[in-house]
Amino acid sequence: MRTLSEDTLALGAVRLAVSPATGTGLRPLVRPAEIETLLQDEPFPMPRTDRERALVYAVIYETHDAHRRNWAHAEEICDLINQYGLAMFLRRCGAEMSPVETLTDHYAATHAHPPWRYRLTPMDADVLFRVVLKDSRASAELITAALALLPGLPAEFATAGDELRARLERAAPPA
Repeated sequence: MRTLSEDTLALGAVRLAVSPATGTGLRPLVRPAEIETLLQDEPFPMPRTDRERALVYAVIYETHDAHRRNWAHAEEICDLINQYGLAMFLRRCGAEMSPVETLTDHYAATHAHPPWRYRLTPMDADVLFRVVLKDSRASAELITAALALLPGLPAEFATAGDELRARLERAAPPA
């Protein structure tokens, strides 16, 4: 009988939450049995990316903190991810986000909350660009992230990009 460490359980839960294999719903349901199935053929599962490492650490830390002890059951890890999703852990762990993720994280509460909150599925770049363009209170960080999306957007966004650059220049403190 193979037992999985809590780090491995958290890694499996993170991978299942973002996987399309967990269904097409906006809110995946991660279960301990599914984690075991996912990892049964992987002898020593390790986080593949720095983001996975950071998410695993954040999930484990939060589970320990929530139960006030230094160990966690698989059900507790799954319940935490099922309840809060992964976006909260991504913010807490300080993992680097791409421009589209930064914008989605900021605007998801009003536009695409469940897919981002639970699965870390970002909004479409063109939608995000338009949202920043309409947001007269967008910070310099958000404008910069929107401008980073321009190379992947259709040419029709070029004029809007000029408008955002002008807003960014006005927002920049004098040198």
